[in-house]
Amino acid sequence: STARSAGEIRNFMHKLLDDDAAKSQGLAGWWTLEEGKGNFAMDVTEARFRSRLVGMKGKGMKWVESESIASGLEPPTPAWRERSVCAVELRRVRLAVRGRKLLEPVPCSAGCGDSIVR
Repeated sequence: STARSAGEIRNFMHKLLDDDAAKSQGLAGWWTLEEGKGNFAMDVTEARFRSRLVGMKGKGMKWVESESIASGLEPPTPAWRERSVCAVELRRVRLAVRGRKLLEPVPCSAGCGDSIVR
């Protein structure tokens, strides 16, 4: 994960990352905000964070449809592509990511220098 300055965020906020660039840069989370309704946004990285949108209710904020989607163009982002993927398959992928993390060796808590699998 890389800390970004306000200027860097402004320069890149409307640029689309391809999946490989996102992974190679160690992107911790990527919310494309394509849901169009509700109080949650889904992260499209392997972590699949489900994040509550704060300030949506009672603050005058609302979802609006982008001009490209209104004109029938599909955005080329992973979240959009996943709409046609089986929900069971998406759940399987998320569980596999969690499972891989559990198989990562961790240092022994007794301080012997060995590593153990949780």
